[in-house]
Amino acid sequence: MDACARYANGHLFQLYEERTPLLDAIAKALGGVAPEDLKAFDTFSERTKKVTHFAAEKNCLIYVDAEQTYIQAAIESFGQQLTHRLNQGEAAIIMNGYQCYLKRMEYVIPMEIFSAK
Repeated sequence: MDACARYANGHLFQLYEERTPLLDAIAKALGGVAPEDLKAFDTFSERTKKVTHFAAEKNCLIYVDAEQTYIQAAIESFGQQLTHRLNQGEAAIIMNGYQCYLKRMEYVIPMEIFSAK
C-alpha cells in the first residue's frame, strides 16, 4: 500500500465501514473510548451519511469547516472520508476547510490533492 492509499484509508473511525472488535479495542486502549462513545459515533455516522446523501441527491454542497485544534483531527478525518466517498468524477459535494497555520498542513494538503485525483 503506497503512502497515498494509507493516507486516504487510515481512519480509525470509518463512516462507511463496519467497525470491528479490534478497532473498538484499539480505540478503548489508545483513546479511552467508552461503549457509549461508540454508540454516539454510530448515531453521528448515520446522521452524517443521511445529510450528505441528501445533499448529493439535491446537488448542493456541504462545507466541512476547520475547528479548534483539539478536535481538528476527527473533523479532518470525517471530511476526508466524505470527500473520498462522495466527490466522484466531476461531482463535488463535500468541501473541506483546513487550518493552514498548523505545521502538519505542509504534509496534509499535498496528500489531499494527490488522493483526490
